[in-house]
Amino acid sequence: MTSSFIIGCVAVLGYCVFLFGCLILWLRYSRPQVIKQLPLPSVSILIPVRNEASNILKTLEGVLSQHYPGGDFEVLVIDDHSSDSTVEIVTAFLQHHVGLPLRLIRLEKEGSKKAAIAAGVEAAQYQWIVTTDGDVVVAKNWLSALMSYAGDEAVGMVCGPVLLRSPASHSLVANLVTMESLGLTAIAAAGISANRPFFCNGANLAYRKRDFLDRGGYLDSQQHLTGDDTALLLKFSSHEVRYVYSAEGVVSAAPAHNISTFIRQRQRWASKIPGTLTYYTIALALVAWLAHASLLVGLFMVLQGQLNPFWFLGITASKTVMEYGLLKVVGRYFHQPVNFLLILGAQPFYWLAIVIIGFLSVFVPYSWKGRSSN
Repeated sequence: MTSSFIIGCVAVLGYCVFLFGCLILWLRYSRPQVIKQLPLPSVSILIPVRNEASNILKTLEGVLSQHYPGGDFEVLVIDDHSSDSTVEIVTAFLQHHVGLPLRLIRLEKEGSKKAAIAAGVEAAQYQWIVTTDGDVVVAKNWLSALMSYAGDEAVGMVCGPVLLRSPASHSLVANLVTMESLGLTAIAAAGISANRPFFCNGANLAYRKRDFLDRGGYLDSQQHLTGDDTALLLKFSSHEVRYVYSAEGVVSAAPAHNISTFIRQRQRWASKIPGTLTYYTIALALVAWLAHASLLVGLFMVLQGQLNPFWFLGITASKTVMEYGLLKVVGRYFHQPVNFLLILGAQPFYWLAIVIIGFLSVFVPYSWKGRSSN
């Protein structure tokens, strides 16, 4: 074996150890959660939107039909200069459903998702804030599950699971991305449960209004186009953050259905890392990138006869089995199938995608909903 492949093996081993740790933490903490039937605190639900005409109605119907025992909630849709018919759709919905706790707020100045959330927080009448997106689906007990920790004064932020879900008839890319979201959910949950929070998802997040304002909101991260969730997460100490292990507390969204959309979406997600640097985040990102890059290089070395294929197959099998084991356990919890053959067959393409996304997220600007990163 070459020294470079030995280094690659160490990176892959480190990656597998990390996944194994996530699996252990998931098995330890993912007990069925009992949703409290006590009066829950009143909540302001913020839905920042930009060009969500095709999705916003489904989101509103789900959010407004919540079973929320004993507590009041309001829904604020904050429009960030949509150029489609999002505003007209929400306005018509309001006119046909007079009396619902729903308000539409439109940003006056050119803004961003962070500006939209900040405006929503300012306008919220209740102390607890819940944020989600304008293209999601929620179950009727979603809000109850998310707010089940709200009675604990020591809790400052509650993070819930966000899954990408796709019918089996959709593309191979969509089905692969759907399974991948299980892994991302497990990793986010593991970090929070181990008191090492390093990322969460703003589509399923709760915190107090006073904490947002007292900690400066997004004043120190406005230059970044994305990362509103992680930027706020890192303003809370680890013992203040809780993760909701609940199948009812899931927020679902549609996955990317082709490779180009997948890469652009992951570039935007991965671009949070340079904007929210911690030693732990940097170390995890480097290990994951080096592991996939090493496997990609190892594949080329095998094809050129420079590396024993049995060594390569062994390290590849170790990674694949570890990934499958984690995804299978989390998928069973959320009643979502996991296909081993799809995971196995997609390995080389996934290695390449991770290497490309890692490079793009650091060095190449991206566009999102008509805006470009800096």
